[in-house]
Amino acid sequence: MLTSLIERFRRGDRLALSRLVSLVARGEHVEEVLAQLGPPAVPARVRPGEQRRPGSSYMEEAGRAGSESGSDHGEAFYAMPAAGPSPGRL
Repeated sequence: MLTSLIERFRRGDRLALSRLVSLVARGEHVEEVLAQLGPPAVPARVRPGEQRRPGSSYMEEAGRAGSESGSDHGEAFYAMPAAGPSPGRL
């Protein structure tokens, strides 16, 4: 069974790959699978990550007052006429 899985894997059968990975993950036939597959033809290479600018979730938006003291949040309220809204504007 193991030999046929490895032959199918070498022909590009992804189901055979899945079954081989499952066997090894469960700890079954690990030495036999590794012995039949041998070392990789090309070693795996890990490249450093790409350096990018921070996304919008990491940046503060410029010019926002938030809840800081001294901000003029009440300007619109105080700019209203003392008598309330003008008639005809409802």
